Amino acid sequence: MHDEAVRNAFLAQARACDSLGSPFTARLCRAVATRLDRQTEVGERILSWPGDVGPSGDSVPLRL
Repeated sequence: MHDEAVRNAFLAQARACDSLGSPFTARLCRAVATRLDRQTEVGERILSWPGDVGPSGDSVPLRL
């Protein structure tokens, strides 16, 4: 379930970037949302984030 929350945070950030006129960052967030897995150190770190990954919390998509 947490993996899904992380992916949804990246997709929400992509929508925000689209609405703010940042298509490159939106595409990047969508790519990360679909490709993120636990096979890399970055993927494991992001998918295991202990706090709120969304914009009201730690804003993990922007941190990455």
